[in-house]
Formats: sequence, C-alpha cells, structure tokens
Amino acid sequence: MKILSVDSTSSAASCAVCEDGRIIASSYLNVGLTHSQTLLPLIDTTLRSAGLAAGDIDLFAAAAGPGSFTGVRIGVSIVKGLAFTAGKPCAGVSAMEAMAYSLLTAGEAQGGAVICPVMDARGGRLYNALFACGGELPERLTEDRVIQTDALRAELLSLNKPVVFMGDGAELCVSAMGDVLHCTAARENVSRDIAYGIACIALRLHTEGKSVDAGDLVPVYLSPSQAERELLSKKEKESPQKL
Repeated sequence: MKILSVDSTSSAASCAVCEDGRIIASSYLNVGLTHSQTLLPLIDTTLRSAGLAAGDIDLFAAAAGPGSFTGVRIGVSIVKGLAFTAGKPCAGVSAMEAMAYSLLTAGEAQGGAVICPVMDARGGRLYNALFACGGELPERLTEDRVIQTDALRAELLSLNKPVVFMGDGAELCVSAMGDVLHCTAARENVSRDIAYGIACIALRLHTEGKSVDAGDLVPVYLSPSQAERELLSKKEKESPQKL
C-alpha cells in the first residue's frame, strides 16, 4: 500500500511517500514561509521524487492536530482535496503520537524514558501528551491535551523518570524544567520531520478499519482559537450582569 503523509502542525512542514512501511521519498522544510506557500510544492516534489502521481496513492494521511490552527487547517484541507480527487481513503493522525513514533524509530529514546511532545499553545499553555518508550511502539500515558507548563512540570516530577521533549516547545521546556528534571530535547530533524511516523500510524489505522472518506476527515484543535477566545471574552463583558 502506497501512503502519502503530510505534517503542517508547526512552523516546519514534512511530507513522505511510503509503501508497506518503507520510505520511498521524503521532504522537509523549515524556512519560515507559510504552509499555504510551501506545502503543495513540497508534496509535488516528494511525489515526483518517488516517480508517482497523486492517483497512484492508496491512502492519504495528515497530522490532524493538535498544533497551529492555520497549519492544521491547511494540511487537512489539502489531504482532503487529494483524497477526494483520487477517490481514495484518508486518515487523520495525532501529531503528538507521530512525534513519539518518530523518536522511537530514530533510536533516540532510552528504555524507561518518558517521551513528551510539546507544542506552544500560547498563554503559558502547551499541547501535549505523554508516552512510554519501553517497547517497539510508543505507549500512551495520557490523551492529547492542553496543559499549563507548571502543571506539566509537576506531573513529570511525580513520574521520576528521564524525559525527552519533542516539538516546537522542546527547548522552552528544557530551559524551564532542566534544573529539576533529567530531561533532554530531541534533535530538531527528529522532532519536526514526522511524516514517516504519520504514514506508519495511518497504515495501522487503515488496517484496523479506521481510515475515513475525504469528507469525514476533520481537524483536531483541542482548544478555541485566539479569535474565538477573544470573541467569547467580548460577549461575556457585554452581557448584562446578573444581580
């Protein structure tokens, strides 16, 4: 089975074409341009490198969140369009799980360590999930969530295990928690280039009958956008005070 996978949940973008768990071609960009400028050309380059066209793909996959609202929308929308045009199924994959999978396949996680993907959710909050790395696959310790930095620090302290941070919030967390935790940050290319992990997870989902039609692929945001939060705050201020 040929799978095209994309990630645009953070400032970096990655794309991979895999067949039965083997990478045929992959591309990665972190040049500061918007995903609306880079993602389609990146996909086209990756497909051409693999000697394939979109119509040759059997399953399309995207990191459906959490992450940048705009980036998630762009990646999911492009995958929906490609899958709909080709008449093929697609799969939405957790960016958190894809990061954890990528770390394990890179061989950078020690047995017994906790894998801790972190992405900046603004306002002192992080998108996060925790995974154990004792086996061949990452084992979920928590669901994907939004958590305050201080709350995550306290939780990791209670686990009393080495921690590997991944994602665009990794260096921030090492700086904030390094004095009290045995923690490291994964190399950026392992932390951000997660398209292969997305493809592997998507293959598993498809095998389990959990792939979907293009129309059913949706983003996963976990929290309201800044615009939605500001609108809610405005409405609360404008609403009459109850006596």
